[in-house]
Amino acid sequence: MGVVLAGMAAGTATSTQGCSSKSDSGPPDTGHFAAALAGSFCSALHSCCDAAKIPYDDGSCTAQLQASFQSAIDVVKHGKVIYNSGAVAACQAAIHDREATCSTDGGPPPGADAGFVDRITAACWPVFKGTVALGQECNDSQECAAANVNVHGSCRNDTRPGADPTKKVCYSTTAHVLPGQSCRSQPTATGFETASCEPTLGYCNTSGATPDDPNAGTCTAYAKIDDDCISTGPGTQVFCDPQVSYCDYITSRKCKALPNAGDPCIQGQQCGKALYCDTSGGGQGVCAAGKPDGSDCKQGRECVSNYCQISQPPGPFDGGFPPPSTGICVGAGSRGEFDVSPRSCGFGPGGSGAEDAGIVPPPKGQSMNGQLWYERAR
Repeated sequence: MGVVLAGMAAGTATSTQGCSSKSDSGPPDTGHFAAALAGSFCSALHSCCDAAKIPYDDGSCTAQLQASFQSAIDVVKHGKVIYNSGAVAACQAAIHDREATCSTDGGPPPGADAGFVDRITAACWPVFKGTVALGQECNDSQECAAANVNVHGSCRNDTRPGADPTKKVCYSTTAHVLPGQSCRSQPTATGFETASCEPTLGYCNTSGATPDDPNAGTCTAYAKIDDDCISTGPGTQVFCDPQVSYCDYITSRKCKALPNAGDPCIQGQQCGKALYCDTSGGGQGVCAAGKPDGSDCKQGRECVSNYCQISQPPGPFDGGFPPPSTGICVGAGSRGEFDVSPRSCGFGPGGSGAEDAGIVPPPKGQSMNGQLWYERAR
């Protein structure tokens, strides 16, 4: 596998399950970029499918992934994005290694520092460099300049007072802002920048914002377990760390640890990691292990994958409400291990190998400069 990837990264005449790279030596040019990155992804997915003894459809993988990567390189043709072919090899390796884990868990490794940037984003960010400055007209988010990997460019309608809303200009968001630093949910009336807090450490506290600038705030660390979580007066905000705790508004009015398996809970309450509040017995519920793929479900929170695929049964509504529905837990969520399936290996009806294999592309229009990924629009 490593030899094959090295061949693609160098741009030699190599074919990996139908994914070819470049016919001469050197990094891939714009005409071979899509094939090179698709090869990195597809070869790794192939290995996952082989290990699970599930037939793999290379034709579908190659066609879909190559088309997705092609949409990114096509933006370079407009002349406002610089393509750095020398950075492609590291990007290929990151994509290959991430997919080869066959797992949806692409988050930070244990002990990672706050502000962790996943390996694909860090490795692939230098491939494209936008040249359009903040506030200047643009056609695509990829064109927007970004100072570093934590800055996400966005090309959108100019909403400033007196501006032409039919024109698109570059905005930006700085991610992973640390507690004590300034944050902003919306740009100022004349500005183009926002800043979001590192979500594992805190939240944007806008309690001290002024009426003329209600979106300005300060990143504030989450309250700890057993700390007060009720506002102590006007202009205060307190939030518990949603990863490990919740605010007990009813009794203690303090942050409490999320309940463990077997602990009582009420419908809709969040339980600990990979658990859900099971109220099927009526009355008070109990925190139970998430259901595996193929299990019946009514809500995504019941599933280990965090995704419940529901097909609405035919028939008229009863009193204006749809009939009750049940679905099946499927592995398209963000929790738990990715189980390689015939759909992800074969790209069957409604299937997307990239999504089902645990790498989900950003929303349509997402910038590839600062949060680079292979699919700019679907």
